[in-house]
Amino acid sequence: MKFNGKNGKSKKGKEARLKAEALLRAQQEEEERLERERLYQERLEKLEAKYQGERQSELAELHSLQQKFLSAQQWKMDYRKQAKWEHYLSCDGTPDPTVPQEINTFMSLWRDDQDVDVQLVMEKKEVVLNLIEKLEFLLLEAAPEEITDTQRDQYQEVILQLQDLLHQKYNDATQNLLKIASMYEDSETGNMHTVLKDKNVTFCIWANLKKKVRFKDHVFQDAGHGFELPLSLALSSVAVRVLHTSYDHLSPLWVQCQGLPRPGASDSMELAEHPEDIGQEPGEEEEKGREEPSVPAAEEMGSKGRKESSASLKGTSNNTDEKKETEEETEKNSDILDAQSQGIWLFFMCSTTKILRLYFIC
Repeated sequence: MKFNGKNGKSKKGKEARLKAEALLRAQQEEEERLERERLYQERLEKLEAKYQGERQSELAELHSLQQKFLSAQQWKMDYRKQAKWEHYLSCDGTPDPTVPQEINTFMSLWRDDQDVDVQLVMEKKEVVLNLIEKLEFLLLEAAPEEITDTQRDQYQEVILQLQDLLHQKYNDATQNLLKIASMYEDSETGNMHTVLKDKNVTFCIWANLKKKVRFKDHVFQDAGHGFELPLSLALSSVAVRVLHTSYDHLSPLWVQCQGLPRPGASDSMELAEHPEDIGQEPGEEEEKGREEPSVPAAEEMGSKGRKESSASLKGTSNNTDEKKETEEETEKNSDILDAQSQGIWLFFMCSTTKILRLYFIC
């Protein structure tokens, strides 16, 4: 009986001890849980405080940017109004490119102007470039709600028309200059050459008046650039124009140039033929200038030119000496051609019989 009593007491004590340990573990686990929740809540509060601080800072920055944007819009509106007012007060005869009536009148008057002196074209070019720059700036800076799609298309079309008209005037001036080629004849070579340049354009032109093989290449000393003709052309009545522009009217037209070439585009390399008779009427030249040859016709003319050149070479006894002199001149001029300036180069070749536009290259 005593043994059973002792066993019962020990069993009860063990159970009580286990319960106490379990209760202690439960209390410790609860305390740990509460501590984790407290730490988690503290982190949440810190993150929330940080977020609220950053949000207030971002809201303040956003408000500042909105105010600056509104101020910039107001400044642009005031600037355009002031520019229009100053343009009105200047009375310099230049049109407002955003007004269709004014810009159309400007282009129409210049298109009909028969005075196509190269120097005058280069002076007028500054006005045209300024008008193009104004329209490009407006298209770049104007917000979608400030101009309509119709106005945007209109401004882009005016830019293309101004570029085409400027290039056409250079072509007309070149044609006019070739009519009086003898006035620019070089005393040493007997050929015509001249260079006109300003800050935006270098205009070089050379005409093969003597048709000698020794003069198949030429270097424009003032421009630092030159060219060399094949023998078949060196014995022909040809002229070469090199037009270097610091502005780029070609790159924006790259997409358009993937299809058919656009007549009168400024991004062209042209092979043309101009009238040999200086007294020929301008009207006749313009009519010939509108003729577009077929490819077989162009090939036939090239074949005919090669045959004539071969016949001329056979009948010339001193061609070998002239070739040697030509090679020496080429070596002499090679140093001048080393330094090439950056820009857009348009190469225009013509002969002295009729205008022939062969192809355009973007």
